[in-house]
Amino acid sequence: TDIHPIYSEAKVAREGLENGCILTTATTFEHGNSGGPVFATASDGRLIVVGVVSAGAGRSTGMVVPIASVR
Repeated sequence: TDIHPIYSEAKVAREGLENGCILTTATTFEHGNSGGPVFATASDGRLIVVGVVSAGAGRSTGMVVPIASVR
C-alpha cells in the first residue's frame, strides 16, 4: 500500500535502435528510474511494457532498452 509509482515521460528521438537502445528526448526520467519499466498505451487503453529505463536522469535525452533485449 506504500508503493507510489514515479511517472516520467519521454519522446522517441528517432525510429529504430541506436547501439541496441531506443533514444529518447524531452525526458523527465529521475534518479532511481533506471531499471524501471517503460510502458506504452495501446489503442484500447491497456499499458504494455516496451522496455526498461537505462539512463537519462538529469538530462534531456535518455535511453530505453527494448524488452525483447532484456534477459
